Amino acid sequence: DAQDDMDAAVKAMTMKGERSWRAWIRRPMNPSSNFRRFWELMVLVLVLFQAIYIPLTVSFKINHQKYTSWWTFDLTADVIFMVDLVMTFNVGVINNQNRLIMDRKKIAIQYLKTWFILDLAASVPFDLIIEAFQGPDD
Repeated sequence: DAQDDMDAAVKAMTMKGERSWRAWIRRPMNPSSNFRRFWELMVLVLVLFQAIYIPLTVSFKINHQKYTSWWTFDLTADVIFMVDLVMTFNVGVINNQNRLIMDRKKIAIQYLKTWFILDLAASVPFDLIIEAFQGPDD
């Protein structure tokens, strides 16, 4: 039962004050947790930034040099998007009956059926891949 899974997850996180990474890894994260809300807000800010940054750099042919602050920020955003992709497999989902699902297999199936392909395509650092295959004179 999903509620039993939720109760077990809460108990695992609070039992004897244990708030370690091991407890987080054992059970999927509650989608309403403070950490998850903060993470989603951070990802939203990065998406909004990328929605402005990418068209500007492409339109005006701005080429940032490697290891500058813009290049580093862009690389950091790419890494965060990839971490988010993996993390989403470890976040409970709310089903159509408004019940929290904490079963990893059901979470994975739901994610693969919905947002996974879009998230995967969005997290691929195409600029770095293209840069890796271009020669120094390109």
